[in-house]
Amino acid sequence: MRPGMRCGRARRTQRALARRAQELELDQITTRHWRIGGCSAFTGAGLASGVDWIVQDIASRIFMYD
Repeated sequence: MRPGMRCGRARRTQRALARRAQELELDQITTRHWRIGGCSAFTGAGLASGVDWIVQDIASRIFMYD
């Protein structure tokens, strides 16, 4: 694979995610934390990074009140 091809794919993915966020009007949600991330129910790809984000998000709010 040529280096430029991967960058192009990443840019297309970013644009697609931005479109989904706009369609769902996620920028209007200001009282909750949210993140869009790719995940496959079949292979589990992306699942670990999603769980990591949830754990970090919760941990940052729990320890904020110490």
